[in-house]
Amino acid sequence: MMEKFDISEQVKKLNLAKDNLERIQKEYADQPELLSFYEPSASFMVKSLKKQLSESLVHETGHGLVLDDDIDLWVRIEGEEFHGGKGPIGVIGSFLNKLNNANKFAASVVSRMKNFTEEMLEIDGTFDLAATASGSLKLGLKRHELSIVNDEQIKFNFSEEHDSEPDNWEILKRGAKREEVFNDSINLVLAAIASAEDEDTFEKLSESYDRKDILKVIHFAKDLLPSSQSNIEAISFEIEHLQFPKKIIRTNKETRKLLSSRAKKLIPDKEFIKGKGMIRALDLDEKTITIRPLKYEDNIHEEVKCIFTKGIDLNDLQLLIDKPINLEGFLVFSSNNHLLRLEIEEFELVKSFNEVTDTN
Repeated sequence: MMEKFDISEQVKKLNLAKDNLERIQKEYADQPELLSFYEPSASFMVKSLKKQLSESLVHETGHGLVLDDDIDLWVRIEGEEFHGGKGPIGVIGSFLNKLNNANKFAASVVSRMKNFTEEMLEIDGTFDLAATASGSLKLGLKRHELSIVNDEQIKFNFSEEHDSEPDNWEILKRGAKREEVFNDSINLVLAAIASAEDEDTFEKLSESYDRKDILKVIHFAKDLLPSSQSNIEAISFEIEHLQFPKKIIRTNKETRKLLSSRAKKLIPDKEFIKGKGMIRALDLDEKTITIRPLKYEDNIHEEVKCIFTKGIDLNDLQLLIDKPINLEGFLVFSSNNHLLRLEIEEFELVKSFNEVTDTN
């Protein structure tokens, strides 16, 4: 009970400091010299109290909590079309979408490992564009609506008029877990990228996570990197506050190939793919289907036998005949690299085989 009382006092002090900072900013808005004299010390007090509160929450909940508004990740994109801080908006939007999808999947992996099943469902896992900087093209990214302790929430949850501390602490603990998962997830994505040229990082990933999960993470991470046909020549990830050994990870078109090689070393007989295919035949006895053809990335297989890793009703299988699907799963190969089957984990019907598959 004493710990909760102490943290409540820190919250009150933080709110007073914030009120004081806002008062100074309003009072001296038209007097820049006085504002420059009083504002720094008031701002420093707010940051110091935020830090104290964060440390107290770590002690209480066992999880860290980020309370500042700084940039989390800088991404520099280089290429002929990227200069003077500008670039094609479609390419930028596509990259951010791929980054968010990679981080969302990594968050699900981390959540499952930590048994944070409820928190996994709540995690947004996305980044917002928060700033740009000069150079080829440098994007400042911040986690999307992750902070669970905003000013009004603090004032309400810890005010003397509301005696509901147990619920409030559950909120803090749940938010702290979400924060932890988000930090670990982006670190997982960056570790996968760095593992292309860092043997130690690759070994740690192999030891720390399920290998099929890492195969999937590598798939998403590889999609962030410039391909041989891309107009992007290089992408650098510059880490600000997230805990990652390297502060700058520079990648180019060769990095993508190296990551593919890493994936083959991880599980030599399996490859994770996202693609599309036409279901042409069904074996009711074996509960298998035949896809003709199967397409993913720049590859085409004229025919592949498929199984579903998740249970599926025979009647549902029959309804899939002659239907096009988007899918994701693992291709399984023999020791001499002959394609044996496709293990489908997820799929969805699409209107036509020519419909663009979302590979982000």
